[in-house]
Amino acid sequence: MNTLLKNGTVIDYASNTQKKLDILIENDKISKIAEKIEVSADKVVDCTGLYIMPGMVDMHCHLREPGGEHKETIETGSKSAVAGGFTTICPMPNTNPTPDSAIVLEKIIQEAKRVNLCNVLPFSSVTKGEKGQELVDFKAQLDAGAIAFSDDGMPVENARMIREAMMEANKIGSFISEHCEEKSVSAGAINAGPIADKLGVRGSSTRSRRDNGIKRYCNCRNK
Repeated sequence: MNTLLKNGTVIDYASNTQKKLDILIENDKISKIAEKIEVSADKVVDCTGLYIMPGMVDMHCHLREPGGEHKETIETGSKSAVAGGFTTICPMPNTNPTPDSAIVLEKIIQEAKRVNLCNVLPFSSVTKGEKGQELVDFKAQLDAGAIAFSDDGMPVENARMIREAMMEANKIGSFISEHCEEKSVSAGAINAGPIADKLGVRGSSTRSRRDNGIKRYCNCRNK
């Protein structure tokens, strides 16, 4: 099965250029890219006015499986990804159980292979159960298939522990994707402002906010 994409604007991230080109796909693989390709193809797609680009990578998504399948599954999340042009997605470890062991990680990876729609490269948690109390076995998690490490929306607030985690990840050539938030000062349902005041909900602001009548400031300011 041969498919010819005609007159599409091809985006090349490597050279930071875009140009109108034809693309020939043979047996599901790109075999030729040129300004004009004149061959007899099984299917010709007119891509005039459309952009053709490499598959995108989502480094932060929530698939929720296992434990939160009522919100999302590896299959539904993968379908959404490919529909939006993403060929690789990296789910956060906000599942139940937490992927803080090779057993849970391997189950996620096996289910992704069964679905077989895109590359699913899961994060391992940094700490057991994302509780910020005990670090995972970094080497074992990497060997099991973890792309990197994160506690997602439950940031490691203990400075000594997150420093140790970064050092352990660095030893094995990996990294920590930290949710940079101090929950004791960032808590809030929506952005602080008139709408939060009108709805009577606690607002979160990077500049200032009122908690129990006390105005607090932080150093995060727009420049």
